[in-house]
Amino acid sequence: MTTLALRRFLPPEHGAWGFLAAGVVTGLMVAPSGAGLLIALGVILGLVARHAGQMALTGLAVWPVALAVGAASLAAWTLAVLQAPACLPWLGGAVVITLLQLAGEAGARRHGTAGVLEGGLALALVGGAVAVAGGADLRTAAVVAGVVTGYLLGCIPLVRARRQPLTAWRKDALIGHAAAVIVAMVGAVWWNTPWLVAVAFALLLVRGVVILRQTAPMTPKAIGLAEIPPLILLVVATAVGLRGGW
Repeated sequence: MTTLALRRFLPPEHGAWGFLAAGVVTGLMVAPSGAGLLIALGVILGLVARHAGQMALTGLAVWPVALAVGAASLAAWTLAVLQAPACLPWLGGAVVITLLQLAGEAGARRHGTAGVLEGGLALALVGGAVAVAGGADLRTAAVVAGVVTGYLLGCIPLVRARRQPLTAWRKDALIGHAAAVIVAMVGAVWWNTPWLVAVAFALLLVRGVVILRQTAPMTPKAIGLAEIPPLILLVVATAVGLRGGW
């Protein structure tokens, strides 16, 4: 099988890969473990299996690939749970949300906003599972999952607004970013979560305000590339904050 043939099985969903990287990388930076790596491998294979399954539903003869990769994904998660049973509730929640997403989008050609939110939330729980698999406590895992959730609540409407300027998505983007800042600050005050997370979300809010002043639409590729720096900022701020108590 050629490299080009293999690439067609990679889901072309920049957001999903971004949310996955944010949760998994943060979880591994906070609490690295072999079980965490298995969880990451399992969800990557799961995304590939889902994409292959969607291709098979269009009539392409790729069911063997979808089933084989899906089985490998299940095997990786099973090994992870055997090594770190505490991650099971987190992974179970991710699976349930993913099933709800798939049921809601059955037959749809593209992901709706609700589906994207559900997919992002499932990947946020994966980030919490990775942290727990490495021995992190509930508070730490909740921060990892919460940061990914806060990011997607602001990122999704911001991306929509950048593709369709001067729409209602602009207001939703500001509300999502502001809500993330408020929740992060409340968490820092009441639950001793990292202040660095609140600072990072505040910087993303300022960035969002600046971006929304622009009226020219952007291509999906350009938007995806533009979201890499804020993701890196959040990952580093969360990991440093959790490990350093900031």
